[in-house]
Amino acid sequence: DLKAPIEISDAKILANFQVWTGPGTSGADRQSLIIDWSQGPVRKPPESLRRYQVSFHTDPNEQIVYVVYYAFSPGAVQGYVYLPGDSDEWAGLNVRSIWRGVEGKWFPAWSAWERVARPLIEKVSPTDSIQPG
Repeated sequence: DLKAPIEISDAKILANFQVWTGPGTSGADRQSLIIDWSQGPVRKPPESLRRYQVSFHTDPNEQIVYVVYYAFSPGAVQGYVYLPGDSDEWAGLNVRSIWRGVEGKWFPAWSAWERVARPLIEKVSPTDSIQPG
């Protein structure tokens, strides 16, 4: 967990990270949401990486429509994203929004996301992190 949530509200930044793209949509984007889909699913990353919940809202201050977990550590070369699977807390919400067919898997994080998220997370003193699937 972070001491406080990090909110990204800049429309230009948010335009890059859309829930309604990638697997399960009509688009075949190689990188979308915050995932590099082109590399396919990967093995569960090391437990040493901190995990952060990333929530996507329809509009600022409105309902959550999709939740994933982002795992990284400052010294790590690659971050990873987990799409909650059947037994995970956010799976029901996610599949009501979009069913991708790859739920319950880890994927490499998209480099565009890492350039935005890492500096923001590193500015805040992390404590314990969330441990999904």
